[in-house]
Amino acid sequence: MLILYALIMVLPRYYYSLKDTVNLEGVVKEVFVDSVENFKTKHVALRMILLDSGSEKIIVLGPPWFFEELPKVGDTCEVKGSVFRSERTEIVVARSIYNLRLKRGVVIRSQNGFPLWTKQEGMMYRERIREKGEWRRGKSTR
Repeated sequence: MLILYALIMVLPRYYYSLKDTVNLEGVVKEVFVDSVENFKTKHVALRMILLDSGSEKIIVLGPPWFFEELPKVGDTCEVKGSVFRSERTEIVVARSIYNLRLKRGVVIRSQNGFPLWTKQEGMMYRERIREKGEWRRGKSTR
């Protein structure tokens, strides 16, 4: 029983799935920080109203220190990400976000869904992009 409890405590609350990806556009209604995966890690999340349907979605971005500038309430943003569904909720784990007000975007996860704030994945991804001459943090994702 103790082992089962330990496994439950380390399972992620959400993850990126390549099978269920979406492209969304919406207006930011709230920016907040949420605890992730039962650890002390905190991630920035957005509450957005989608332009096409008027429905509300929670978008999980990544740790606050990864971003030079976060969207503000009222900003219109385009998000590419993966839908994660549980019994209680449905959230979108962002791979990239483009802020129309700032006219800038940030790639948050690699094409395989791995977070770029991790040391190994981030270094490998930046090297591939740098070789192409495209890497700038906060560069447009368009």
